[in-house]
Amino acid sequence: MGVKPNTTIKNGPLSIKFKHAEVDKIHANTEEQLDQALTSFNKDSMSKDYTRMKIEYTVTNHSAKPVDFGGIKQIIFSNGYQINYDDDAMADTGST
Repeated sequence: MGVKPNTTIKNGPLSIKFKHAEVDKIHANTEEQLDQALTSFNKDSMSKDYTRMKIEYTVTNHSAKPVDFGGIKQIIFSNGYQINYDDDAMADTGST
């Protein structure tokens, strides 16, 4: 992640506080569970065994002007593996 939990990164008028991160290995026991995962990750097909990474963070705008924050678009793991929002199953539900 590049930052440890409870670390704040400042970028211009924004500060992003990373609160918590976890990686879960998941097994879809039923077709319904697999269908829910397919819908959540916007996929046509996937294995019943998959990994989910959850990152909890908050974004604060320190300026009086509105600012758009597009969320987390890329994650690079310590082993060099990289996932991107556009071509992998990433969903961002961070709070601002």
